[in-house]
Amino acid sequence: MTHWTSGCFGYIKDWVAKKIRRHMQRARKRQGFGWQRWSTRWLYATLGLFNDYRVRYYTPKASAGR
Repeated sequence: MTHWTSGCFGYIKDWVAKKIRRHMQRARKRQGFGWQRWSTRWLYATLGLFNDYRVRYYTPKASAGR
């Protein structure tokens, strides 16, 4: 079962990548998002975008005395 927060993280990740692409295109006085110019892998590897979005579930540790 996919948790709804993982979908939110995916949305945020896509939104940030799109904003960066748009900024880079406008800085070069071009239109569009540069989908053919810059791959998603390039954005994360070269620019160092955060890519470790994960949903982690809290599990309490059992106390030693029980």
